[in-house]
Amino acid sequence: LPILARGLLGLRGSFGGFKWESAVTYSWARTDDFTKNAISNTLFQQALGRSTPDAYNPFNGGNLSAFSLGDGTPNSAAVVNSFLVDAHRIGTTSLATLDFRVSSPKIISLPAGDVGFASGAEVRRETYRDNRDDRLDGTITYTDSVSGIKYGTDIMGASPAPDVYGKRTVASAYIELAVPVISPDMNVPLIQSIDLQLAARDEHYSDFGNVFKPKVAGVWEMIDGIKFRSSWSKSFRAPNLAQFYSAGTQVANTRTDLAACRLNNTTCTGLSTLEVRAGNQNLKPENATTLSLGTVFQPRRNLTLTVDYWSLKEKGVIGIQGAQNQILFDLLERQSGRTNPNVVRLAPVGAQVVGDLSFVQDDYFNLGPRKLRGLDFAVNYDLKDTLIGDLNFDFGASKLIEFQQEPSA
Repeated sequence: LPILARGLLGLRGSFGGFKWESAVTYSWARTDDFTKNAISNTLFQQALGRSTPDAYNPFNGGNLSAFSLGDGTPNSAAVVNSFLVDAHRIGTTSLATLDFRVSSPKIISLPAGDVGFASGAEVRRETYRDNRDDRLDGTITYTDSVSGIKYGTDIMGASPAPDVYGKRTVASAYIELAVPVISPDMNVPLIQSIDLQLAARDEHYSDFGNVFKPKVAGVWEMIDGIKFRSSWSKSFRAPNLAQFYSAGTQVANTRTDLAACRLNNTTCTGLSTLEVRAGNQNLKPENATTLSLGTVFQPRRNLTLTVDYWSLKEKGVIGIQGAQNQILFDLLERQSGRTNPNVVRLAPVGAQVVGDLSFVQDDYFNLGPRKLRGLDFAVNYDLKDTLIGDLNFDFGASKLIEFQQEPSA
């Protein structure tokens, strides 16, 4: 059940040849991920262990004389309800911003025309809270009364996950110039016009530091109906608050422990393996360099065709190594007398050389470089004043030429 609230107070005005505007905003959202009739491990084991008629009978089901009738000896609703519980996962986020922006279509005049200007600054405050149910976050745990093994969750089929809380403050500023280089009235051969865009943005994050990114873009109109365009920019993506502050979420997946089976000389089979995935406060932002080159062809006023080539080079992409890769790396390290500390094992038992897996720590980190290249195509056709009104047709297509992810160290 989502609950949303947002408020905005803004002002705008002008002075001289400049227009300005400023605003304060605050937004808040709350969601309740409600699971009804989940099974409590503790209550279920208690229901199994009763010696009274209200004990849960797991050996019922089916009807040997009439298969289509289903369960002929069902447990009563009261017995089943005795181990059913409701679980809530409540998430809240908030965002508060204060910004100021100023712009002018003319700050100086060049031979080709007026230089436009825009600039602004912003401060924003972000918070994130993921409040898991007590039966999921470790407050209420489950201990098997037979084996004595303790589990971090009391909900059957659910992995334990701690509560998460994170906050950050971001201060940013940007500047942008629209610069005419050549205009039609300058009568330059094969150049109707050339216009440039110059921009830069700086952001400071309270949790990982400063980021500065520039951008340069340009359009060259050769003749009427033919344009060439290009842009070069640097960009970034900050790690989200969960990737930065999460204390660790546990999941169980089937993995093959090659180090154990090979060194212990046993059969290699898939085993249920506990994986712990936690945030990393040493994360850096993902950084990217983007280049695009394109053509705009407009043989008629109502027909436009575009082709664009683009490349994206990323560094520090945020991801995980993967538990199976962590286990394979442990095997490799053990062949040189070392171990992978992210693969946590129990002490060897009996003839074992390598102990069984306890869990694999698989935290977020900055991966190796990634490179993508591709082509984008688009066609736009407008029909005005037809018998059935105005019509617009758009067709787009993309071709991925390269996707290369380099391995991390």
